[in-house]
Amino acid sequence: MADIFRDRLLRDKTAFITGGGSGINLRIAERFAAQGAKVGLMGRKQDKLDRAADGIRVAGGEALGIAGDVRCYEECQNALAKTREAFGEIDILICGAAGNFPASVLGMSANGFKSVVDIDLLGTFNTCRAAYEHCASRAHP
Repeated sequence: MADIFRDRLLRDKTAFITGGGSGINLRIAERFAAQGAKVGLMGRKQDKLDRAADGIRVAGGEALGIAGDVRCYEECQNALAKTREAFGEIDILICGAAGNFPASVLGMSANGFKSVVDIDLLGTFNTCRAAYEHCASRAHP
């Protein structure tokens, strides 16, 4: 695929991506890494994250997978801290973790809907709030 971006556009940048073990978010991580970013991937399954990070490293990038659930604030804090410890300050934040249960309204339980809201909404809040301390020093010198 022809690249429209300047070569190594994200060199010396660190990206943190929730839901980064597969799908669209893994593709984002791969493209960021191809442009020079170091990527921290957060998801619920360590084996999936390990495969994703290994694939990025084989392609010449730098990646770290950290298992955690975005619904748990402390797990977001932990994954961000490990990413920062490995790669430095966080420059890019992608809140991509999502819960999906393809079903009609009558086919989805109230508990299923709550899971979607907790992952998509609470997970995004938790990730952004936990990331603030890793990004704020540059925003407010």
